[in-house]
Amino acid sequence: MTDMRWLTQTLLLQLLLAGLGLLWLAASKLPEHSPWTVHEAAMTRVDAATLAAALALPEEAWRPLDQAELARWHAPYWLRFRIQAPAIGTPEAWILTLSLRAASELYWDGQLLGRNGRVGANAADEVPGRIDSQFLLDRDRSGPGEHVLLIHASSQHAGSMATASAGIRVLSYAQARRYAWRWLIVALALGAIASALAYWAIALRATPSTQARDRGRVWLLALGVVGLLLPLAESWRPVFGYTYDWHALRLGLIFALHAAAALLLAGCLMARHPGATRRHYAALGAAWLLLLVVAGGTSGYDMRSWLMQAGGLVLALIVGAVQWRRQPEIRPLHGLLMSGAVLAVASPAAFLDGLYFIVLALMMVCLMLDHAAHARRLGERHAQLSAERDRLRLQLLRRAIQPHWLMNSLTALQELIDRAPQRATQLVELLAEHFAMLRAHSERDQVSLAEEVALCRVQLDIAGLAQERAVPMRIEGELSDIQIPPGILHCLVENGLTHAGFRACADQGYALRIERVGGRVRLKLDAPLGAGRANSCSAGGTGTRYVRASLARMWPKAASFEDGPRDGRWHSEMEWPCAS
Repeated sequence: MTDMRWLTQTLLLQLLLAGLGLLWLAASKLPEHSPWTVHEAAMTRVDAATLAAALALPEEAWRPLDQAELARWHAPYWLRFRIQAPAIGTPEAWILTLSLRAASELYWDGQLLGRNGRVGANAADEVPGRIDSQFLLDRDRSGPGEHVLLIHASSQHAGSMATASAGIRVLSYAQARRYAWRWLIVALALGAIASALAYWAIALRATPSTQARDRGRVWLLALGVVGLLLPLAESWRPVFGYTYDWHALRLGLIFALHAAAALLLAGCLMARHPGATRRHYAALGAAWLLLLVVAGGTSGYDMRSWLMQAGGLVLALIVGAVQWRRQPEIRPLHGLLMSGAVLAVASPAAFLDGLYFIVLALMMVCLMLDHAAHARRLGERHAQLSAERDRLRLQLLRRAIQPHWLMNSLTALQELIDRAPQRATQLVELLAEHFAMLRAHSERDQVSLAEEVALCRVQLDIAGLAQERAVPMRIEGELSDIQIPPGILHCLVENGLTHAGFRACADQGYALRIERVGGRVRLKLDAPLGAGRANSCSAGGTGTRYVRASLARMWPKAASFEDGPRDGRWHSEMEWPCAS
C-alpha cells in the first residue's frame, strides 16, 4: 500500500511538472517571431558629439558589433542598426525595445526617436537610462523597406561584465503585451509557495510543542523566503524594469539566492533524516562551498547561475538517495529532483529562464506539505508519549513516597533523634529538599543534567545518613549545556538501591560518565549489581519504562537506551542528539 502511494504521488508530480513546463514554454514562444529583420549591427568609438557628425563618419570608422568589447566601453559611443521592415502593411503599432546598459539617444532615419537617461562624458554628467527602454514606431516611421537606427550612448556607471548583451527587438503592440505572459506562470509558482507557507504555518501552530525539536522548520522557512525572493528578483527586469546601474546588483542578488536555494534544498532533505549529525551537515557545507567556488570561478553570469541551479539539484539528489529505502514518503520528491536535473542538462537556456522556478516551486510546496503532515504525526505521537509519561510520572511520585521507603526513613529518623539529634536534623532537611526537588522536576519537561545529578546526590545522602554509611557517586565528564528529561537518572539510581540493596550500593558506589561523540550526548551509568538484581529484568519495570518513554518523547526516533549486567555492574547507557 505504501509503495502504491508513493508511486501515485510520483506520477502526479511528474504530470504536473510536465504540464506547467509545457505551458511556460508555450507562453515563452508567443512573442518571439517578428517580421522585422536586422541586417547590420555596428559600433564605433569615434568622437562624434552630434547626429550630423555621426552621419558623416566614413564606413571605415564602423565595425561589427562585438558584445565583449562593447562591455568595456564607457565613454560616449555610437551604435548603428540597419533594419528591414515587413513589406506588407499592418494597422497595428510597433514597439521598438532597446536592451542596453547605457544612457542613450535614439535616432530613427535621422530623426530623434527618444531619449533614455542622459548621455555624459563622465559619470557626473551622465544620467543612467533604463536597461530596457521602449519606443513607439507609428505608421509614418514603420513603412516597408530599410530603416537606420543610430544610438548615441554612454555607460559611465556600468560595472565590469563579460558581455554587453546589447540588442533591439521590434514587436507589434499585441506581441509586446504577450511578452510578460510567461511570467504569469512564475506568478503562479509564487502563489503556490505563499499558499504552502500559509498552510505550513497553520499546521505548525496546531502542534506547537514539537517546534522546539524540529530541525527542518528553520530550513524550510529559509527556503520558502528564498523561493519567494528568487522569482521576484528574476522578474524585476522584464516586469518592473530599472536603470542600468542597478543591473550588477540584481545579478549578484540572483546568484546569491541561487546559492542559498542550492544549500537550503539539500538541507531540508537532510533535516528530514533522523540520523543526521553535525558531521553530515559539515559534509553538506563543504560540498556546497566547493560548488560555490566552481560556479564563482566560471566566466559568464548565465553559466554561473546554471551551475548553481543544477549543482543544487545534484546535492539534494545525493542527500535524498541516502533516505530512499528508509523513508518512502521522500521518493516522490527524489523523482522530481531527477526530472529537474534532466531538464537542466537537456535544455539549459529554458531551465535557466524559468523552468527552474517551476521545479523549485513544486519542490517547496511538496516539502512544506510533507513537513506539515510530519509535524502532525509528531504531534499525535507527542500527545501519546505525554500521556504515558504523565502516568509514569505519577507512579514515580507515588513510588518516591511509598510506605516501605518512607517507613524506613522515619524509623532511621526516630533512632537518630535519640542518638544523634544533629544528624536527625540533617535527615529532615534532606527529606524536605528531596521532595521539593522531586516536585519541581515533575512540573518541567526538561532539566539540566547538573540539576538531575544534584537530585540523585540528595537521594544517596538520605540513604547514607539513614544507614550511617556514605554511598559514593563518581562523575566523569562535563555536566554543562546538557538537558535531559526529569527523573531519568533518579529512576536508575533508585533502581540500584531497590534491587541491589544498600550494602552493595555503599560497597560499589555509582559511576556516571558523560561523553560527546559525533554531535550526540552519551550517558553511561554503572550502578551496583547485588544478588537480588543479578537475576532481575528491568525491561518491564516502571522506572525503565519511564526512562524509555521520556527519551522517546523528547527525541522521537533519535534517542537510544540500553541497560543490563556487564562486567559485574549494572550498566545503563542512553544517547541522544546534542541540543545545538
